[in-house]
Amino acid sequence: MKLNLLTLLPAALLVAFIGSPEVRAQSTTPGYVLAFGFDQAAEFGNPGDVLNFSGTFSNVTANTVFLNSDSLTFSGPGTADDSPFLNGAPLTLDPMWTVDGNGNPTDSYSGSLFDITLNPDAAPGTYFGTFAILGGADANASDDLTADPTNVLDPFHQERFSVTVLAPAAVPEASTTISFGLLLMLGGLLIVVKRRADSERRPR
Repeated sequence: MKLNLLTLLPAALLVAFIGSPEVRAQSTTPGYVLAFGFDQAAEFGNPGDVLNFSGTFSNVTANTVFLNSDSLTFSGPGTADDSPFLNGAPLTLDPMWTVDGNGNPTDSYSGSLFDITLNPDAAPGTYFGTFAILGGADANASDDLTADPTNVLDPFHQERFSVTVLAPAAVPEASTTISFGLLLMLGGLLIVVKRRADSERRPR
């Protein structure tokens, strides 16, 4: 049995919460809003690594929000996989402040969202991408729930992320390694020869 705590609070409080600066994401359809944030929006890795992005999003409206799909873009040298979100996120989020019979919130989700697999030959540098959750009033809705129509510079996909490919550690050239090894061998040989010569000069 679900208990909707929203009905116990004044409507004025709900309006004030939705209008607060903490609610960064807004749907293009009034009444369907998600507050969203990455756990870590900037990840670092070596060529060939698989980087996972996770986050939390919450329904901050009095309506049930359907989470139907997502929009994931990545401009870097690698592939993006949104199956963690598609397989892990719930189909809907209950109205804000709704909990189940055990007191667990059913108006939010925290977990894995997508993976970025870097190409083995990825060049060092920082690359960017965007992630948006699509849904709305029903199972057919495809509104961008992470859009902010009040931001004229970037009204869609405000949830940006970055991936920095690290430069591989320098590997000594083979010729340098061989030369260093020969020097060590010669040094050891000279020490042995010197000790033998010294022992032969000592009076018996």
